[in-house]
Amino acid sequence: MKKMLTVLVLFVIVLVGWFVWAASRNTIVNDVVDESTDLSTCLRDSIAQDNTDYYEQTVVAAREISGTDLAPISLEESWRIAGEDILWNDSIGTIYVDRQWFSDLSVVDATWMDVDDGAVVIGYATDALMERASPSEIIEGLMHAQVIRLYAHLSGYACAVSEETVDGFYTTTYEGEHSYCTNECIDAPLSFTVSLDEKNGLLTLWIK
Repeated sequence: MKKMLTVLVLFVIVLVGWFVWAASRNTIVNDVVDESTDLSTCLRDSIAQDNTDYYEQTVVAAREISGTDLAPISLEESWRIAGEDILWNDSIGTIYVDRQWFSDLSVVDATWMDVDDGAVVIGYATDALMERASPSEIIEGLMHAQVIRLYAHLSGYACAVSEETVDGFYTTTYEGEHSYCTNECIDAPLSFTVSLDEKNGLLTLWIK
């Protein structure tokens, strides 16, 4: 009886240890998607993304939306810019961007970029959109819509830590973290800069 009790106690200890280890691995993911993460240098609230809103397209074509049967990809206000729906999809799930507001857009994964990649063109904002929204609203709208992607696998967040406008050229730098799992779950730093040329609407992203 005493031997059985000892074995049972050891089994409970091993089981509890396993749950503690598993919880420690999952903590990374839970922390990353928490939009309340305190970064003292943030200019505005952080933006969080996760793979529940993932779509596979790497290029989102611009097209006329009015008069079509396309539906907004999301009804969440955060996916709108200046109150306007930006991304739409058709009955088979193909996503388009409203050409009133943008040119064709390239989906840019900021987690895989390197300093040597240089500036990557996202696309162009139209004059009509720039008259209605600030550069930061346009850029962060694209982040909410996952055109600028903050995760490679599970989730990520970022917030603006600096911004400036020189001769109509707006730049802003974001910092945060993203979470991914291979043999183990890792919380990796994220840092990138986005620009909007207010003279022609060109949007670019690069790693400093």
